[in-house]
Amino acid sequence: MTGQFLYYDYGVLMAGRAIITTIAFEQYTYASRHAGGPFVPLVYNPSDPLFMSLRGYWTKEDEMTASGDPRAPALSCGLVSQVPKSVNQFYLGVQTKL
Repeated sequence: MTGQFLYYDYGVLMAGRAIITTIAFEQYTYASRHAGGPFVPLVYNPSDPLFMSLRGYWTKEDEMTASGDPRAPALSCGLVSQVPKSVNQFYLGVQTKL
């Protein structure tokens, strides 16, 4: 781990697959965030494929396709291993595919 990131203070490098928990995931749909509300929450389910959002967070939506990005479709880079809930302090469990 390296202390080079201002917001989280640490960056984690990994090779292969890993199981992580994170609070850095999108909570609302891409369309509702860009329409100015009302915000529609994303519902994560076990084994849902995960992508990186255009803001760099984990998300279950392919935002590259939704935004019309010419590089679309995005590649799935993880799976939901644990859904956010009060028992786990609303952290998202991710099994990475990197």
